[in-house]
Amino acid sequence: MKFIKFTVLFALIFMTSCSLDPGYTGYSNVLVVIDEKTVPPTGTVDVPLSISAHCYAPNGCWSNLEFLFGVQPNSTVRYELFAIGDYLSYGECPEILVTADTTISFTPTAPGQYIIQTWLNGQEYDLDTIIVTPSQDR
Repeated sequence: MKFIKFTVLFALIFMTSCSLDPGYTGYSNVLVVIDEKTVPPTGTVDVPLSISAHCYAPNGCWSNLEFLFGVQPNSTVRYELFAIGDYLSYGECPEILVTADTTISFTPTAPGQYIIQTWLNGQEYDLDTIIVTPSQDR
């Protein structure tokens, strides 16, 4: 009798484990790699500057890549640039590179040195300095 109970229990466990689907993994707003950027070294007050960047994610489970650019808290001259994306996987990911580009229009409002901190990945960043001079109109 114990043998039959054990056999039935083993069969149920075996059958349910075989029908399990691959695991689901999902993340939103994860930093992705910025592999190229262009930050101009100089600028003029009230004249727009173009900052360009390119990012990528390593496989087809990534989507919605986007860039974020803004002033750092408690600062008026230090800005951050980073790229984020969403990751969704049900087991296997297509072997394709997911990419995105951007061109950001940045208009300095005062003369001085502006620092652009670009997050290349989750641990490394680059610092670029833009020297902004007063406009000739003033």
